[in-house]
Amino acid sequence: MHVEHSGNTRFQVAMIIGMSLAAVLMVLRLTQFSIIQTSEWRQRAHDRIIRTIEIEPVRGRILASDGTTVLAESAVSVSVAADNCALRGTGKECIIANRLADIFDVPPESIISKVHS
Repeated sequence: MHVEHSGNTRFQVAMIIGMSLAAVLMVLRLTQFSIIQTSEWRQRAHDRIIRTIEIEPVRGRILASDGTTVLAESAVSVSVAADNCALRGTGKECIIANRLADIFDVPPESIISKVHS
């Protein structure tokens, strides 16, 4: 028995092979994204969602009704927060107090006393 193959059959086989290869490549790429590069993609998502934007407030003077007497004026202030429960007894208090004392030009003892209060 003799079966004739047309050019159409070769095309169909080539298409099946091509689609199978494309499917294998897609599965490999998805594996790379979901298993191999998980932490990188998680970090990228975190960076896109959470941003810290510092906005300088614009404030002016508060004047008395005569328009010349200044009642209040903006002043620059610095605020530092520390988790004193996490610092106590770790030996890091002195290191951090010395660094902050250098930055703010105050004695380290005053910083340590504020952490303990």
